[in-house]
Amino acid sequence: MIKIPDADTLLAAIDIETTGLHPFYSEIVEVAAVTFDLNGNVHEEYSQLINPQMLIHPRAIEIHGITDAMVKNEPAWNEIAPEFYGIIKNKILVAHNAPFDLSFLAFKGTVISQPFVDTYFTDTLTISREIYPEFKRHTLVDLSESLGIELNNAHRALADTKACMYLLLREIKDFDSEWDKFASQYVFHTAAWQTMENVDEKMKPLIEVCKEGCDIIIEYIDSGKTKTTRQITPLQLNQIRQVPYLFGHCHLRDAGRNFRLDRIQSWERV
Repeated sequence: MIKIPDADTLLAAIDIETTGLHPFYSEIVEVAAVTFDLNGNVHEEYSQLINPQMLIHPRAIEIHGITDAMVKNEPAWNEIAPEFYGIIKNKILVAHNAPFDLSFLAFKGTVISQPFVDTYFTDTLTISREIYPEFKRHTLVDLSESLGIELNNAHRALADTKACMYLLLREIKDFDSEWDKFASQYVFHTAAWQTMENVDEKMKPLIEVCKEGCDIIIEYIDSGKTKTTRQITPLQLNQIRQVPYLFGHCHLRDAGRNFRLDRIQSWERV
């Protein structure tokens, strides 16, 4: 069993901006990290524009405002990745829609032979959906407005990391319990594909495909018995209350989702 980090472990709120949605076809144009402790003390801030060595899609520019001219003379990903990974090493990573950020960072690390950090992460989006079910929207912008969190220059990496840090601290407070209980429910290990119990034999080929980092198309039946077809970027296999889940980026919802393995009716490699 993997030991949950204690309350003295530093955290790193992270955010990336990209040229598109899929790590295979898109590149990172900005990264940021803010390291902090559970008392809200900031230890370090880092922000860097990146030359993606490709044109930025107009739709992406509409979201984050980063243009080709802004990154033209910036360093490439392989030049800054070692420093960025060094900053977040041995920290609990915090992100809003963590599967998106982590899938990019893990894949882009592989491309330049820079293994992604072996640590823990938590997803403020997943937490907010459980702690604040009364909210209709759970974007970082909407949550910041609803909870009175300052967010200036939204969709730029450093601004989003700071808002994400304050959001997590508020979520921990509103969870109203000890850190160990919070962490046991919402903190996961980034190590890919732990050995799991209670996995049906017919699902093991799916797990092997996910280990390869392939996107998959699944037919899934949710708790309301609704069947949907979804493209998933797998991130990790987790066990929640003894039930195996696939945790990844759902392209249908454009958000991180947990999928119970026993509710996946069929799947195929993309």
